Amino acid sequence: MIGHKIRQFRKELAISQATLATEISITVEAIRNIENDIGSLQTLQTVLSGLGLELTGLPLVERLGEQLKSIRRSRKYSQRHVCEMTGLTQPTLINLEKGRGRLSSFYAVLTFYKTSLSVRKQRRLHYKQGATNSWNTSKDFLEKIYAVIPVFDLDPATNADSYVVAETHFYEEHDGLKQPWNAKNVYLNPPYSTLGTWVAKAHEEFYNGNAETIVALLPCRTNTEYFHTLITPSADVLFIQKRLRFGEARQQAPFASMLVVWSRTNIIDEFAKVITGTILRKHEIAAVAE
Repeated sequence: MIGHKIRQFRKELAISQATLATEISITVEAIRNIENDIGSLQTLQTVLSGLGLELTGLPLVERLGEQLKSIRRSRKYSQRHVCEMTGLTQPTLINLEKGRGRLSSFYAVLTFYKTSLSVRKQRRLHYKQGATNSWNTSKDFLEKIYAVIPVFDLDPATNADSYVVAETHFYEEHDGLKQPWNAKNVYLNPPYSTLGTWVAKAHEEFYNGNAETIVALLPCRTNTEYFHTLITPSADVLFIQKRLRFGEARQQAPFASMLVVWSRTNIIDEFAKVITGTILRKHEIAAVAE
């Protein structure tokens, strides 16, 4: 139905199946299945959100299950009638309208509804380079950050849609990976396609003494090498309890986030007062290692 169009959009964004799988915390096989129109409705929703896509031809509500229910109700069909016409059981239809179930069942219902599906970029999102690379920090979350550090001296990985207020911004053409971060307070929300490189740069700038405090908002990827070699030995981590909304998005991101702070102070405690989560301190990691 739409798998080939999802694949086409992914390739246009120059995102591999492996990279996307890491970004949205599912398997490569699950993405491959979606692109072949098999799998689950939940996985389809996750892949669409991760790529910043939405389906056309459906009512303007956020979730796929709600869209199915909206069509049925607008046509005044009972669940029993839809099941009789599609060969599905009523529990299957109920699950579909809750956003759960198999894609084959989802497509069967849409075929009965004579709905023509296509895929487009989400109109409700406001990311400059696609949802998987530039997840701009929301204004609401930045207010919490500013409650602890009112003014940042540098944002080394910014873009035109960013809300971060700083004395100096490095845009793509400035290449913040090649510039020294001579600043007291740095806020970093890097492109997700090159996270490990940006973490290494932050680690280097802090230990070179170029930056006194670096606050980085990152996806929570505890399975990566950089998490274990560059973050936990040298930075405090606040695992954020709830998934965040980024930019102008109405939906939560399909992944968890963490606030990583390189500093020689206990400023992580101040962040924990305004951001609900769990702290992992670098000195606690060192103590376990000993």
